[in-house]
Amino acid sequence: GATITIHWNKDMLFNGKFAEFHGGVLAYQDNASLKCQGMQVTLDRFVSFKKGQKEKENAKVEKLVCDKKVWVEDETLSPDGKRIAYKRLTGSALDMDNPEGRFIAPGPGQTIHIAVGSGDLNPAGPQPMAPKKDAANSNQGKKMTFTRVDFEGRMFGSQKPGGPKIAIFYDNVEVYHQPGDDPDVKVDANKPPKD
Repeated sequence: GATITIHWNKDMLFNGKFAEFHGGVLAYQDNASLKCQGMQVTLDRFVSFKKGQKEKENAKVEKLVCDKKVWVEDETLSPDGKRIAYKRLTGSALDMDNPEGRFIAPGPGQTIHIAVGSGDLNPAGPQPMAPKKDAANSNQGKKMTFTRVDFEGRMFGSQKPGGPKIAIFYDNVEVYHQPGDDPDVKVDANKPPKD
């Protein structure tokens, strides 16, 4: 599994299986980062910092709960540094359960997804969420599409191993879908861009 690096500004509590971080929490894993004010992590096994614990016994994150000003970002770049895919989720909190393959993000919140894909919202052609290493070659010349979803209630996401990816949004949901590769582009429902 990938290594997770966590920074925090105030204090930390750790009892071997449960860790709690406070103040400007910032976590990194591969190309993804997560920011929040408080984070609780539950591991799948007890961890000891004493000598003798073998690398094979490394624990995995079982559950993760974040509180206040949650910002999750994941970007995939090609070997030459060009963006292949980008995902962002913001909300007031985040509750993830890895064994169950699900997460809940209370709002108000927003998701942004940028990837190579069709210009419509046809569910028969889902956009790639985790492009392969050779995706840069196969996607040359294809347009990048920008999708933003604003919601006030909450977002529910689920992806069990081998199963479909599901995202459900609640309360005053607004969706913007257009060509583009800028996650911070200004959107206007009354003046959509070409295509």
